[in-house]
Amino acid sequence: MAKSVLHYGNESYNVENATFAIIRGNTHSLDVATVVQGQNVHHSVLSLAWGIVADVDIESERFRGLGELRNDIYSLIRITRLRKYRGTLAYVPAPGYEGSLDHISREDSDLLSSSIPDMNIEKGQQWGGYSGSMSVPEKSEWRIMNGNFILVWLMNVPWATQTVLAAPKAELSDGFLDLLIIKECSRRELLKSFLKLSDGTHVKSKIMDYLKVRAVCLAPGGQVNGGVEGGYISLDGEVLARGAGAYGDGSKDPMCYGSSIYITVEKGLATVFCA
Repeated sequence: MAKSVLHYGNESYNVENATFAIIRGNTHSLDVATVVQGQNVHHSVLSLAWGIVADVDIESERFRGLGELRNDIYSLIRITRLRKYRGTLAYVPAPGYEGSLDHISREDSDLLSSSIPDMNIEKGQQWGGYSGSMSVPEKSEWRIMNGNFILVWLMNVPWATQTVLAAPKAELSDGFLDLLIIKECSRRELLKSFLKLSDGTHVKSKIMDYLKVRAVCLAPGGQVNGGVEGGYISLDGEVLARGAGAYGDGSKDPMCYGSSIYITVEKGLATVFCA
């Protein structure tokens, strides 16, 4: 977050500039994502990831002593031992991105209706301490993807770390989330794309779908050809849910995948100090 805010103000990323930004007292509005899974409601200001980015983020914790290098090392491990996950991803594209996929079929529409938790909840119901709109877009606005995924990554700000420009078109308060998707690719193509994360040019890769969205619904599944379901969904760097077997035998894991995850974004809900 500090990197993104300082980047917005054309300031270098360091403690001194962050401190002076607070002292100056200039502020800027910041979008906040609301994440609903069943009866559980969370709020996010950074990102949500499923697939290789979440696996690297969570599983590399054992190498935290290496600093930023842990992400590089574990990314190589995960690319070498590449995992793919089955799932369904639905989203509502932002204006200008409507042509990214065909409109959903009747079968997919029925699936979407059963997946979105608040399809029949009245607008303005209290969620997580504030009355967010949580309005559900019309079915005709949704696009849907089924199959195998290597990565689903939602970004609210441009920078995922101080060296990873994950979403170069992301803005602090545009009312949209930036969605990155990788479905099928070779290990070599994936490595080439990851090597471009530092300057944001990975989004131009032929293996990457990159667009802005208003809402997302994710139904994660297990590994393709895997012995266990496995996998993680990370929210702002913390585990939101995980597949069976990712922690112990999964039989009594309260964080195992459950209901589909529904994400919307509230424009300018938060405020940050800005250079």
